[in-house]
Amino acid sequence: MTNHLFRNSLPVAAITLVGVVLYYGIVFDAPLPDHRWLNGKNDLALHALAFFALSLPVLALMPRLVSVIGLAGLAVAVELAQLRIPRRNQGVDDILASLVGVALGGAVVWGLHQLFGRRLDHHRRHGAKSDTK
Repeated sequence: MTNHLFRNSLPVAAITLVGVVLYYGIVFDAPLPDHRWLNGKNDLALHALAFFALSLPVLALMPRLVSVIGLAGLAVAVELAQLRIPRRNQGVDDILASLVGVALGGAVVWGLHQLFGRRLDHHRRHGAKSDTK
């Protein structure tokens, strides 16, 4: 039951996070606060964090190369959209920071799959056998 609920909430999380990325990447126009310990790299940290968070439900739902390409495409699309927005700074470093977030998210999803996937497969095999009795 819990696995089913978790699995059904992933699309909602993915859609919500796409909306958050698009809003803050394209619509939101106010400057974001810069933390002193980031030494002026707050924007890059936010790119990485946003795409890390977005990659978790997307890659958990569809752990495929096409999902990674889609996330990378979204990162590029956000930067291209910013070309038309005054006072927005777009750049390759923003795209790279977003891709770092996707890579980290992919690593976490892969690690969780390695850790829990084997347990779930074992449970399914043995659970399926006991259900047929």
